[in-house]
Amino acid sequence: MYTVMLVDDEPEIIQGLKLKVDWEQIGLTITAEALNGRQAIERLEQNPVDIVVTDMNMPLMSGVEFLEQCQARFPEILIMVITGYEDFQYARAAIRSHARDYLLKPVARDELARSLEKVKQELDQKRSERQQQGEQAWRLSRFYEEMKENFILRLLKDPFTPDRQLAERSRLFHLDRWEDKRIRFVTLGLGERGQTLLSSSSSTPSDLSAPQRPADQMRLPFELVCREWGQRTEQAAAVFRDTAYPELMHVLIDDENEVVGREVSLKLDELIGLIEQLVGIRPLLGQGPSVQGMVCWKDGYIGALLDWNLREKQQLHGSLSNMLPASAEPRQPLRDRTQEMNLYLAKEDFEAYDRLLQAELEQAFRISRPYFAKTIFRICIGLEHMAHEHRLESDGHDQLWIRPEQVLELRSMEEAFAFIRKFASKLCRQLQKRSAESSDDASRIRQARLWIDGNYMYDLSLTEIAERFNYHPSYFSELFKTRTGQTFIGYVTEARMKQATHLLGHTGLSLSDIAELTGFSNASYFSAKFKKLHGIAPSEYRQQQSEKNASVLPKK
Repeated sequence: MYTVMLVDDEPEIIQGLKLKVDWEQIGLTITAEALNGRQAIERLEQNPVDIVVTDMNMPLMSGVEFLEQCQARFPEILIMVITGYEDFQYARAAIRSHARDYLLKPVARDELARSLEKVKQELDQKRSERQQQGEQAWRLSRFYEEMKENFILRLLKDPFTPDRQLAERSRLFHLDRWEDKRIRFVTLGLGERGQTLLSSSSSTPSDLSAPQRPADQMRLPFELVCREWGQRTEQAAAVFRDTAYPELMHVLIDDENEVVGREVSLKLDELIGLIEQLVGIRPLLGQGPSVQGMVCWKDGYIGALLDWNLREKQQLHGSLSNMLPASAEPRQPLRDRTQEMNLYLAKEDFEAYDRLLQAELEQAFRISRPYFAKTIFRICIGLEHMAHEHRLESDGHDQLWIRPEQVLELRSMEEAFAFIRKFASKLCRQLQKRSAESSDDASRIRQARLWIDGNYMYDLSLTEIAERFNYHPSYFSELFKTRTGQTFIGYVTEARMKQATHLLGHTGLSLSDIAELTGFSNASYFSAKFKKLHGIAPSEYRQQQSEKNASVLPKK
């Protein structure tokens, strides 16, 4: 129902208008009346309406002045003029104030009903456009956030990103402001094993007889609260989620400026309070060390995961004898060789893998005991990421950081080597089982396709992909075409075009933005490719989709 105000200095006229048509059947309801323009303005300030039906010749404030004030102060209101004075001045004022209709008294029932129907249809159209704009904005915001999170996770887990792409994506997602700053990672979680439900009026756990609510049932509201908080603090923090560990949310915060740092700390306290209030469980919070430069972000992330797990174990079992002291770090950032180790493992070159693993552990052990533990975690998380990339199934017990006491109990390089080697061997057996289901080449091409599907937005080259999957570029090119029936370039273009077509039909993004988000070099190249593939220009396609969506909208 749309709301209506009737304005006339004669009450009997107002009553007559009420009786002339079935307002409710049209979809309108009269919520306010006024005897003059001044009174109408006062009531509109208190309770705005959708439609105003007004006379022109009234005391205290003329209809002309009333129309002018309505247009200036309430531009969204649709106005209909009904008057008994055939005066050109009134008609001109009505036109100037964008009145939707100008009717003469006495107005006939059918004429009034038709005019109201026309105004109501205009309101329906505006409402529909607002809904579509809202849906597009929501889709766009979610797409942007997903792209941003994927980029952050790529920085944390995959050193493959070239420097040029790193700079471009950092600017696109507004992360470049932190590129040379000191930052800190914070991890929040409800606890893997569930926590006691908290009462809304207290921050202390309920007694043991109170009902228990498993934390995994509260993950969705927990995530939504964190994301909503992140939108309000995006200048000083970035919230993201690692799909490999769905029970946790992570926050990247500015740790460069002391004033900003204090503000973010207060906001984190606010977030914890919100989660406790709205979700009913007080979250655990772990903080990583302060790090500088994107190359060191992985260490900060692992530190936050480790701290969170230590706090969870301390809550469940009391203090741990193996709690780590403040972490000692190398003077200069060391090269992360996790990706290189995983490549040897994928090729089943265990001799090279063992040699590199041994060297990594020896180097970390010489630096400090805390750094030794962090290195073990980094290597294990790299293995988990490899399993995730290959879509290998794993149970929760394989996520080693969930049980940090196992790592903290490793006292020698020999123990650490055996521990990691056991995990790597299990992963390798799973890869071998997958390879047995199809030939090695077919499996790698399938993995290459999956990788392209998830990374189409980057500047992909055949040489880089071939090296990633341990092929000579020429052989990989021939093999890819044989296995897929498409050239490498053709497959990449198809993956990009599929996403670009989706964005054209479901968002209001410009062609330049769509080209950038989907990996095309520029809008002109994208337009040419699109027209060659679909036979029409992107703008024509968008118009067709808009008309198609409008035709299937439900009637109000």
